[in-house]
Amino acid sequence: MRSTLMLAAAAFLPSLAAAESPAVQGQTTQPVLSLFVHEGILKANSDWEDAFTPLPGFDLEATLLERNLVNDVGLGFYLSAGLDAFSGQTETSNQNSVEIDDMTMWNVQVGCRVLVDFGSGFFGTASLGLGVAHYPEIHETVTLGGVSERVEMVERCYRMAGDAGVRLGYQVSSFALLVGVRYRVVDRPELGDDALPGDSPFDNMSSILFEVGAQVEF
Repeated sequence: MRSTLMLAAAAFLPSLAAAESPAVQGQTTQPVLSLFVHEGILKANSDWEDAFTPLPGFDLEATLLERNLVNDVGLGFYLSAGLDAFSGQTETSNQNSVEIDDMTMWNVQVGCRVLVDFGSGFFGTASLGLGVAHYPEIHETVTLGGVSERVEMVERCYRMAGDAGVRLGYQVSSFALLVGVRYRVVDRPELGDDALPGDSPFDNMSSILFEVGAQVEF
């Protein structure tokens, strides 16, 4: 009796494994490392647009993507670290001027990402992230009648930041090139110590980022 049961089990287990193998083979987990260079446009008619001009920045991302090879879709999570640079504006009138320092911000975010494989090497992604951004201490140099004074505009602080964006890529083997656009918003910073009682704080920093980058799958 025992030998009969063992023979039946031996015949059943291979068929069970064969039945489950398509589901196992249809999924794959892929670590992805990406580097993007971006340049942004600040929200029109905002305090930030009046004070700064965006310069090129970059984002480094690590993504863990679960792909369904049958449906050509993927879902994953990512961690990103980025740097945004801005050139301060200068306004001059006769012997009077206002010169704002350049600004460099960094941010760290975590988020989710969806991938759709279009075939022939082309694919698209959509992502949504949330994290924290660092505002540096920002000064402006005010010159009146040839006499200059340094004034603290923004206090060094940390604020919530969020991203939403889409990308289109082309992949060859484990390497891919991508272009994309993202919307980024950072909560308003604290006013500097030299702010007057009637001074209003900066708006939230809103910008549209145009980016190009590369990624490699492991």
